Amino acid sequence: MHERLRRNKSGGICNCVVGVSYFLPSFQKAAKAPGASPREIEQKGIINKLRDALDKGEYEVARAKAKEFLSNYPSSRFGPEAQYVLAMSYLGQGLESEALRELEKLVKNYPESRSASKAAGTLRSLETRRLHHVAAVQRKKEEAAAELAEKMKKLTDQMRMTAAAGESVYVVVDLTHDLVMLKMGD
Repeated sequence: MHERLRRNKSGGICNCVVGVSYFLPSFQKAAKAPGASPREIEQKGIINKLRDALDKGEYEVARAKAKEFLSNYPSSRFGPEAQYVLAMSYLGQGLESEALRELEKLVKNYPESRSASKAAGTLRSLETRRLHHVAAVQRKKEEAAAELAEKMKKLTDQMRMTAAAGESVYVVVDLTHDLVMLKMGD
């Protein structure tokens, strides 16, 4: 929230709070917390706005505001939630390595927080997904190698039959861009 000086109707100067209408629904949610200080209510309102932006798919807005929150309130009790929103904003845009970095930072810096628990679950899920991807890639490589081996076997059999018939056979094989020429027969 920002304050600025403004002239009132009588020409005097008063302080006005700017941006209240934007944050009002979030602050109303936050104000329900019993015994919360005005500063905590303000911070909770900002966190609610971050979550709303994330839920709406406004990842860049959520990311920018989360970074701003972490910069402005480095020791806030809502820091873990801001860090989680930051990580999820990266993940929402498919920036997995950045998301992993932020999730790991969250688990390291705020190990006892609920957000760290959520982050650990997200890290496990991402690792499982990565392992499934690696396994799928390995299966494809093995299938391609088996297919290549079968083609090479057929080619070798054809060359043997041609050579057995007394004909010369020239074969050019491209093995990773190295040309090999084989002559069979005569």
